[in-house]
Amino acid sequence: MTCVFFVAFALFSEMISAQENYQSTWESVNKHNSCPEWFKDAKFGIYWYWGPYLAASFEDNDWYGRYMYASNTKTYSYHESVFGNPATWEYHKFIEGAYDKKNNYVKFEPRLKSAGGNFDPEEWIQLCADAGAKYVGPTVIFHDGFSMYHSAVNPWNSFDKGPQLDILELFKKAIRARNLKLFTGFNNAFNVAGRPDIKESYFHYAPAHTDPGLKKLYGQMTDKEEQNYFYECLKEVIDNYQPDIMFHDFNLDAIRDSIKLKYLAYYYNQARSEGKEVVVTAKDGVQFDGIMYNYERGGADRIRFPYWQTDDASGEKWMYASGMKYFSVKAEIATLVDRVSKNGNLLLCIMPMADGSIPQAQREMLLGMGAWLKKFGEAIYYTRAWETYGEGPTKIGGGHLEVRPTEGTESDFRFTRDKTSTKLYIIGMSWPKENLAIIKKLRRGNFDTAKITDIEFIGGESLAWKQDSEGLKIELPVTPTHIDSIAYAVKIICKESIPLSRELPRLK
Repeated sequence: MTCVFFVAFALFSEMISAQENYQSTWESVNKHNSCPEWFKDAKFGIYWYWGPYLAASFEDNDWYGRYMYASNTKTYSYHESVFGNPATWEYHKFIEGAYDKKNNYVKFEPRLKSAGGNFDPEEWIQLCADAGAKYVGPTVIFHDGFSMYHSAVNPWNSFDKGPQLDILELFKKAIRARNLKLFTGFNNAFNVAGRPDIKESYFHYAPAHTDPGLKKLYGQMTDKEEQNYFYECLKEVIDNYQPDIMFHDFNLDAIRDSIKLKYLAYYYNQARSEGKEVVVTAKDGVQFDGIMYNYERGGADRIRFPYWQTDDASGEKWMYASGMKYFSVKAEIATLVDRVSKNGNLLLCIMPMADGSIPQAQREMLLGMGAWLKKFGEAIYYTRAWETYGEGPTKIGGGHLEVRPTEGTESDFRFTRDKTSTKLYIIGMSWPKENLAIIKKLRRGNFDTAKITDIEFIGGESLAWKQDSEGLKIELPVTPTHIDSIAYAVKIICKESIPLSRELPRLK
């Protein structure tokens, strides 16, 4: 009996040891699994920037709060002509409300449809779900320092000012009701701390304030106060909303390691106590072991390990502006497929209007993506990268910041596989002439077809095929649908495992 007790105690001790709390050190937080299985399965997320900056109705809303104070900029000239001298008609008036030069009352105060307005959080989240997104949510603090939730830390928040709604709570309820994962975005590092390379924060050009509340909004506290404030804002979101993903924009280099580590350890420990796996993404300023790397407007140019994500916009800008242009469904699907084939996820930014409505063009784009994923999602969700991401002349991904969604040609293909490695998916980026897909990497002598039991058009029947020195040639359906013309996917079903290419490294 004594022996049994000690064995049980030893096993219990090992279990407790394996679940030791994270400590505020890189060695400890780096043990966190940066990419849980659910994130690898999800593939596609949607988020948005939506806040007081939209009330300005300017073409460059994302940097409005910064450059409205900087003379010799078009933003400054616009602000002065429409609202007045920015030294007196300051940014916080978009939150509190004020009259412009034409006596129009200007304020960021979207109202719920149930209260006679145009904002319906349930409608937003349903649209994202219909688009095929598996994780969804808002940017909760932008560079402007305004919190889009009920905050006890920040007096400038959406519950106490502006719309007087707990925006994040409304979204959270709608997201959880649809069994989606809750995304929260944070751009606040540039608000509270200047960039190390230029020593400037977002409101660098704004006048100095003495009011403690305005100091918080404009990032004019002492360095110690701002660093602690950064942590407290993150902590209250974790405590009150339990997000599954914490996304960070640039400038984490300016946050001290002690603050970042305190936050990471707290978040990971809270998630562990709740029995869930969470994701933190960043672009700089951290060690990318327990944290996932996030590209901006681009992505890897080849298969990259460990797993990664890229955030991209559905239009030329990150926020709504009158007359802005959007990318096509075909280009957005190509972007998603390319990222997935290279061992990554796509986080797509949409652009709601200030009043809470989503433009029809964006709705159509999202529903177009959803229709495609409903038919061909088997080649995307729950898949993994193969030995090679694909082939073709078009550079669809790669780079950073300046890459835009691009439509592929009939010679562009991307590959994914199922988790058992018995199904190889081939996604063609454009419908080919004569309904014949020719995949060169799978040519005779390079890819053994002996293990193939069938090749199917996803959502359809078996396809005729042959292999020669030019490539694997697959005969597609004679009449493609509109969805097929966006992109299409076929499935190679193999007995045992997918054959390996002779010119590529073995699959790990």
